[in-house]
Amino acid sequence: MPIRIFTLPFNEETQTFHDDIVSQFCLNKRIHKIDSKFFTRNHQPFWTIAVHYGQILAEEKVAGNGGENPEKHLDEQQKALLVRLKEWRKEVAGGVGLPVYMIATNTQLISLIVQKCVTLEGLKLVRGFGKTKMEKYGKNITDIIRQFYHPA
Repeated sequence: MPIRIFTLPFNEETQTFHDDIVSQFCLNKRIHKIDSKFFTRNHQPFWTIAVHYGQILAEEKVAGNGGENPEKHLDEQQKALLVRLKEWRKEVAGGVGLPVYMIATNTQLISLIVQKCVTLEGLKLVRGFGKTKMEKYGKNITDIIRQFYHPA
């Protein structure tokens, strides 16, 4: 289980520990356990936080919809992007003679949209996007998503 350790100094001016970095880190993680300790060094108080976590995969954010069609929860812009990604997937699959789901499943495409995967690093959050898929299709997928949200 991965662990991330934060050491936060006490801010005398605001009389707080600025824990926003910890909160931001935890947003897209499954937190298993948090340990914390206070200590002082040279009369300066510190708070050390150890966060034991696992990644929340994009499918888990889409899941929990009671068996409903996950597309139902996409807004109109996201649905249009899904259509564009499905067109790209069909074109790629036809070119290499594979069924479309071998390129990416519908759940994976929806997860890419929900996560707004505009970087290769973002693709790692989607179950089934390992090194090979990222190398073969990652740049094309992220380019489509990036262009959709940020047209030139």
